[in-house]
Amino acid sequence: EQYLVEFMSTRIGVKRESSLISASQREGPDGKLYYDVEYNIKSFSDTNQFAITPEERVQQMEWDRRLFTTLGVANNRLYSLRVQAPEQKVNEFR
Repeated sequence: EQYLVEFMSTRIGVKRESSLISASQREGPDGKLYYDVEYNIKSFSDTNQFAITPEERVQQMEWDRRLFTTLGVANNRLYSLRVQAPEQKVNEFR
């Protein structure tokens, strides 16, 4: 949840939707535990952020991205590796 909140926006007229796709634990070749998290974030913005009525604020999608994060602990620190790609291109990379 911490990682999803990090991507939420504070801009006026912007809404972000996030969903957790998968989370798993695995043991690496070094014998340490790693956690793989995959989630999707969509960003929507208003065409007119300062409009008074909802009819004047039409939302359109800014971007739709898939994020892959691997978490691991070493030297008493949390390390993370993040990769992101447009949602439409995810299957091309697999």
